[in-house]
Amino acid sequence: MARVTGPLFSMDATGTVGKAIVFSKWKGRSYVRRHAVPSNPRSGLQVGIRVVFGFAATAWAALSDLLVSDWAEIAAADSITGLNAFSRDAVARPRRNEGWRADHEGDATDTVTAPTEAAAEPQLRSLNLSWTNAVAGGGEAPDWCTAIHMAEGSEAIEPDISNLVGIVPIATEAFTIRGLTTGQAYSFVLRHVNQDGAIGADADLLDKKPT
Repeated sequence: MARVTGPLFSMDATGTVGKAIVFSKWKGRSYVRRHAVPSNPRSGLQVGIRVVFGFAATAWAALSDLLVSDWAEIAAADSITGLNAFSRDAVARPRRNEGWRADHEGDATDTVTAPTEAAAEPQLRSLNLSWTNAVAGGGEAPDWCTAIHMAEGSEAIEPDISNLVGIVPIATEAFTIRGLTTGQAYSFVLRHVNQDGAIGADADLLDKKPT
């Protein structure tokens, strides 16, 4: 990457020239780099991380003032914002197969009950998933969100961040997967996650095919 010390032709420049070089800015500084095409811009891990970041941004806005203050104290040690600390934690934990959490000191050892009545309605190149939120019974009732994992095929899958395709708040009991292949079999795992990071039991949906 080359840094530009003066405006290009006395003008600021952004964008790509001939799919060869890219002019852009970073933190107010102009720079030039070679144009590159990502080898796999939508790998499973990349999609999963984007899903978590999107959920973290939404969840942060709904946190109580007390929890926001707690995250700000944690962030101060690294000179970052509370949101940065919250998002970093939210991405790191599922890579260890742990649930993202609202409370940094939450007890993630509780058992959370699985969603019930899970179903997948086939649509044109899409599947409309639905379920009923669990209630306490053999475990804690869910109080934060539901994670949706997906993989091609008709067999049960092992959920992790590389096959995470959606996170919805606990008040939501539906999720639509679009851009699927007609006739291709897909399998899903639905799991509740509580605010302390406890992950619930799996609810499987196997061999579902869009029309």
